[in-house]
Amino acid sequence: MTNTLTDLIERHAAARPDAVAIIDRGRTIRFAEFAATSRRLASGLSDAGIGYGDRVAFWLPNVAAYLALHFACARLGAITVSVNTRFRSTEVGYIIGRAGCKALVLWPTFKDIPFLDILSGIEAQALAELETVILYDEGEAGLDLPPALAGKKLISCAELDHSEERQEDLAAEDDGTVIFTTSGTTAAPKFVLHSQAGIVRHARDVADFFEWNRDDAVVLQALPLCGTFGHSQAMATLAAGCPMISMPVFSGPEAARLMITHGITHVNGSDEMFALILDS
Repeated sequence: MTNTLTDLIERHAAARPDAVAIIDRGRTIRFAEFAATSRRLASGLSDAGIGYGDRVAFWLPNVAAYLALHFACARLGAITVSVNTRFRSTEVGYIIGRAGCKALVLWPTFKDIPFLDILSGIEAQALAELETVILYDEGEAGLDLPPALAGKKLISCAELDHSEERQEDLAAEDDGTVIFTTSGTTAAPKFVLHSQAGIVRHARDVADFFEWNRDDAVVLQALPLCGTFGHSQAMATLAAGCPMISMPVFSGPEAARLMITHGITHVNGSDEMFALILDS
């Protein structure tokens, strides 16, 4: 068993291709489809100039494309830089600039977060090394991008997904795969790089300990993927091979409905989240 992100999903795709990996707002994605999508995205990212060691900022809510792109980057040996969707202009600009991100992935018209307004407040210098902006959408109309993105190459996530599947795998256990930032309570946020082996071993341990590899296990992914808690849960769910029910935005009534509809057995969250679920 290889402790790489590629192995984490390809193992299930080969052994259990029709097993459910993710249900994203009613759309069911099985492991064979998820693995194939990540391979196509890896090819598209490579064609866009993303390669080994490059940093790609992820500024997205919980959607299946977040995880598929994350695994695509891992296949290339590129590093995902997690940007909290609650961050404002100063924090977003600092992270993208300090990490030297070559690309940024975002859903600019996502209804709950004013991504474009936040981008407008970022100084051009912070985005100087940014070459490519990857736009995720779900069929929305065109939009006017802020001046801060002038001169950047714009690519749609759908365009990347039309690429040929990439079979070459550069994922390696000791290579970095994701950067999270500390809270920055006493100073500017500090960057913490996690290796593929560190992420995958932890995911497999969590899956075993909490018995998410049971035949009836179903996990609610309400915690944000941009944070360590949510990311750890998602990786462990994929390691276990049980269905992940994804929520882009948490709501108590919707979480309660999903728990009943999908027979969810495991939920992680905060006291406030559980209180809202119980109130429903």
